[in-house]
Amino acid sequence: MEPSNYDSYINRASNYIKLKLYNNAINDYSKAIEINKTKSQAFYRRGLIYIKINKFNEAIKDFSEVIKIEPFNQNAFLKRGECYEQLNDLNNSYNDYQMALEIGKKNKINVFD
Repeated sequence: MEPSNYDSYINRASNYIKLKLYNNAINDYSKAIEINKTKSQAFYRRGLIYIKINKFNEAIKDFSEVIKIEPFNQNAFLKRGECYEQLNDLNNSYNDYQMALEIGKKNKINVFD
């Protein structure tokens, strides 16, 4: 694999997830992030893995990076809110869910469908 190819790391990480090799997937998403910190995809997907393995603080960091890159990413607010809820940080959870609702209203998307 080309060591500087963002998409190759993303694709291989996706395959690792199918095999439930989560640490390998995290490593590949991390390498993709090193290559390009301006794309949100690797941050978002790594955050999803962190949720799956109950590393909610790490997931919050990744979803926060997604939000920095894409301030109106509704899914990132929902997932970060979910993490805060798991950590019993209900104030931050509520704020993120509210933001996701506001984004949904602007985009005419019902986040709870």
